[in-house]
Amino acid sequence: MDETVFDELKSDHTTQRTLMRLMLKTKEGTKGRKELFQRFRSALEAHASAEDRVLYSPLLADAVGRRHAAHSIGEHEEMRDMLESLAQTDIASPEWIKRAEVLVEANKHHIKEEEEDIFPIAREVLSRAEVKEMSKEYPEVHLEEKAS
Repeated sequence: MDETVFDELKSDHTTQRTLMRLMLKTKEGTKGRKELFQRFRSALEAHASAEDRVLYSPLLADAVGRRHAAHSIGEHEEMRDMLESLAQTDIASPEWIKRAEVLVEANKHHIKEEEEDIFPIAREVLSRAEVKEMSKEYPEVHLEEKAS
């Protein structure tokens, strides 16, 4: 069976979980913390933007999917704000790790909600043709978002 958009999104989630775990294990002010944060930020921003465009945009047009899509898009915005706040915080400070922990918990909650609640709803709401098209479109849009 071909990989679907949901498989791609779950793969992104796995990458995010790994980066979050590694980022929280880093020492204050290390080069490794900065590099991992940059990788995590890039991964999360590209994923959220591509997911908003490819998955949530069509779900907004559906009465059942609308509430769930709007909720997830809102969480993406909250996490973008948290990323920006974290980027503005001294990476060597104890405050940085506290903010990072809040962001990580928010993202873990978001991922769990998507995988357990929203993806099953999307599978019901979207036609096979729509899922097939999204499955082709997502990797391309994700690459565009990574490059921007």
